[in-house]
Amino acid sequence: MTEQEQGQAGVKPGKQGAPAAKATEVAARRIRQLRRERGFKSATAFAERCAQLGAPAITDSMIASIETMRRGISLDELLVFALALDVPPAQLLTPPDHTSEDPGTPSVLAVTSTVRIEDPDLARRWIIGDQPLPGTREEVYYAFALEHPTESATTEQALSAQTRAVLRDGAAHLAAQYDAQIEQFTQTMRTQVTDLLDELDHAVAGTPDQIATSIQHLRNRLAPPTA
Repeated sequence: MTEQEQGQAGVKPGKQGAPAAKATEVAARRIRQLRRERGFKSATAFAERCAQLGAPAITDSMIASIETMRRGISLDELLVFALALDVPPAQLLTPPDHTSEDPGTPSVLAVTSTVRIEDPDLARRWIIGDQPLPGTREEVYYAFALEHPTESATTEQALSAQTRAVLRDGAAHLAAQYDAQIEQFTQTMRTQVTDLLDELDHAVAGTPDQIATSIQHLRNRLAPPTA
């Protein structure tokens, strides 16, 4: 993914701009935020809700450790928390759209050390299969979406997006071919002009008959081909 491609649609390279966090840190902060918004005043109350849903192994101390990032969170645990909080799992993996009351809350999802998604909505669409990240193989992403359509990403939408991606790649390929042909033509013309100049230099040093013969030869070379 090039820097220019990363700069499109909310994807930025490096560590510039707003604070960024990996998915595990984002999930920890989102769980704590949404737990409080849902009325679970303590980790104990939230653990009791998880137990009611069939996950008694999730304890209050485990929740506290996850929220304070003293330990990571497994995919199984993330799904239980999404169930208990009544939110889509993707909401726990992406920063909130609005500015958090906590000034330390990162607003950017760091996918890797060099790729950051600064638009939370783009991050969610990428996770649920609605939109690929700029610079990735869009045709492969949309082909998979066509094979596994969802209500949020309809077959028509995926097909249209895949068509655009294929056409864009085709146009780039044709442009590259055109540039190569122009370069080859320019090189050929440069060589021919150099040969003509060399021949002129040689002709002016000869006799009048030799000069006349050389001029006629040059005219023949410059004349357009006959049908």
